[in-house]
Amino acid sequence: EGPHFLDYTYVGERAVAMFGHSMAEWQKPRAWINFIHADDRERMKRLAAAELKPGEDHEWEYRIVHADGRVIWVRDLFRVDRKVDGSLELRGMLIDVSAQKQRELDLEESRQELETAMKQAEAANRAKTSFLATVSHELRTPMNAVIGFADVLNSQAYGALNDRQRECVADIAGSGRHLLRMINDILDMSKIEA
Repeated sequence: EGPHFLDYTYVGERAVAMFGHSMAEWQKPRAWINFIHADDRERMKRLAAAELKPGEDHEWEYRIVHADGRVIWVRDLFRVDRKVDGSLELRGMLIDVSAQKQRELDLEESRQELETAMKQAEAANRAKTSFLATVSHELRTPMNAVIGFADVLNSQAYGALNDRQRECVADIAGSGRHLLRMINDILDMSKIEA
């Protein structure tokens, strides 16, 4: 159940105003643990049940549910002291850190979104590299055929060519070799990227 000193003997007016629970509610037994958000309650019970050494400063962070249902993140700064009669007394304050916590959560969400975007960009880049490698590889075969047949025509193996035909065949072969160099460069770039 945790130490008895987690029942409040004094609650400031600001705590009443900040969390919306009346003074009478705060003074009920176990009020503190009941105001804590259900998702934090077991963790806080464990922390409260641990030995809280007198004379040491402690700091906890958890959520309190406002009387209207809103969730408020608090930083609980406190100290445990031994009273004259030997009993333990906890004195501290609760600070509303909801805005800071929201910024942290927003920052973490942005970091995750950025990580996802980077992974998507890397996947797209790999797909592009793979696509270029495949396409350039597929283009080389017909390009070699174009160049090869232009060379055969240029050698006049199928008969004599007139000047105009020789110019055309030379243009086909030259353009084909130029395209093949470009295709090979793209393939080389894809291999380097991969």
